[in-house]
Amino acid sequence: MNSSISLKLRSPLKKRLEKRAKELKIKTTTLIVKALEDFLYLEQINGLRTLLAEIASKNGYFSEEDVFKKIS
Repeated sequence: MNSSISLKLRSPLKKRLEKRAKELKIKTTTLIVKALEDFLYLEQINGLRTLLAEIASKNGYFSEEDVFKKIS
Protein backbone atom coordinates (compact mmCIF):
# COMPACT_ATOMS: atom_id res chain seq x y z
CA MET A 1 0.00 0.00 0.00
CA ASN A 2 1.35 3.40 -0.93
CA SER A 3 0.93 6.51 1.12
CA SER A 4 2.09 10.05 0.64
CA ILE A 5 3.82 12.71 2.67
CA SER A 6 4.46 16.37 2.11
CA LEU A 7 7.94 17.87 2.27
CA LYS A 8 9.21 21.40 2.43
CA LEU A 9 12.62 21.68 0.78
CA ARG A 10 14.92 24.65 0.63
CA SER A 11 15.29 25.88 -2.91
CA PRO A 12 18.96 24.79 -3.36
CA LEU A 13 18.15 21.26 -2.25
CA LYS A 14 15.10 21.10 -4.51
CA LYS A 15 17.20 22.23 -7.48
CA ARG A 16 19.89 19.63 -6.73
CA LEU A 17 17.25 16.95 -6.40
CA GLU A 18 15.57 17.87 -9.68
CA LYS A 19 18.92 18.09 -11.48
CA ARG A 20 20.04 14.68 -10.26
CA ALA A 21 16.70 13.06 -11.09
CA LYS A 22 16.95 14.47 -14.59
CA GLU A 23 20.51 13.13 -14.94
CA LEU A 24 19.33 9.69 -13.85
CA LYS A 25 16.23 9.93 -16.04
CA ILE A 26 13.92 9.14 -13.14
CA LYS A 27 11.11 10.98 -11.42
CA THR A 28 12.00 13.23 -8.52
CA THR A 29 9.73 11.22 -6.23
CA THR A 30 11.53 8.02 -7.25
CA LEU A 31 14.85 9.60 -6.27
CA ILE A 32 13.45 10.73 -2.93
CA VAL A 33 12.18 7.22 -2.16
CA LYS A 34 15.54 5.71 -3.17
CA ALA A 35 17.43 8.20 -1.00
CA LEU A 36 15.22 7.46 2.01
CA GLU A 37 15.55 3.71 1.51
CA ASP A 38 19.34 4.00 1.26
CA PHE A 39 19.53 6.26 4.32
CA LEU A 40 17.41 3.94 6.45
CA TYR A 41 19.41 0.90 5.31
CA LEU A 42 22.71 2.58 6.21
CA GLU A 43 21.33 3.65 9.58
CA GLN A 44 20.34 0.04 10.26
CA ILE A 45 23.80 -1.22 9.26
CA ASN A 46 25.51 1.40 11.44
CA GLY A 47 23.33 0.40 14.38
CA LEU A 48 24.28 -3.25 13.91
CA ARG A 49 27.96 -2.30 13.57
CA THR A 50 27.79 -0.41 16.86
CA LEU A 51 26.08 -3.30 18.60
CA LEU A 52 28.62 -5.81 17.29
CA ALA A 53 31.52 -3.55 18.30
CA GLU A 54 30.14 -3.40 21.86
CA ILE A 55 29.79 -7.19 22.00
CA ALA A 56 33.25 -7.71 20.52
CA SER A 57 34.92 -5.31 22.95
CA LYS A 58 33.25 -7.04 25.92
CA ASN A 59 34.85 -10.24 24.64
CA GLY A 60 38.32 -8.76 24.19
CA TYR A 61 38.20 -7.96 20.48
CA PHE A 62 39.16 -4.36 19.89
CA SER A 63 40.51 -4.49 16.34
CA GLU A 64 40.59 -6.58 13.20
CA GLU A 65 44.03 -7.72 14.30
CA ASP A 66 42.51 -9.21 17.49
CA VAL A 67 40.08 -11.21 15.36
CA PHE A 68 42.83 -12.30 12.98
CA LYS A 69 44.98 -13.52 15.86
CA LYS A 70 42.06 -15.57 17.18
CA ILE A 71 41.29 -17.30 13.88
CA SER A 72 44.89 -17.84 12.74
